[in-house]
Amino acid sequence: MITPSPRFRYYLAFTLLAVLVVLLRLSAQAGSPPAGTVQQRALAYSRYLAPVLRLHPHQLQAMQHHIEQHLTTLDSLAAQPTAPAAAYAQAEARYLTNAHLVLTPSQYTALLLLRERPATAPTPYIAVSTQ
Repeated sequence: MITPSPRFRYYLAFTLLAVLVVLLRLSAQAGSPPAGTVQQRALAYSRYLAPVLRLHPHQLQAMQHHIEQHLTTLDSLAAQPTAPAAAYAQAEARYLTNAHLVLTPSQYTALLLLRERPATAPTPYIAVSTQ
């Protein structure tokens, strides 16, 4: 019979401990509720989107409203332990349809790209007056 060396046992124990720590952190993050109310989260996300997508004030208001509706829907689905995946897909489609009605084609494309890969630091939008 092959007996593992003490070094192998040490590496195995260390690896298992590291995996356990990572899994515990992930499970703690998944179980924690989002910080703030729906309105606060919608405001924070719309403020994040404003400079990145270069939203006009009327677009910002409309997007904040749609984001708030979307977050409310997602929170209610998350409260249901047996919510079907189709309900999440339907909520996502409704949000993207509403966003498509508010945004210009280039802003909508940028939103889709941001949802795939979020920006690390939004570029500040500087309005230049022509007067």
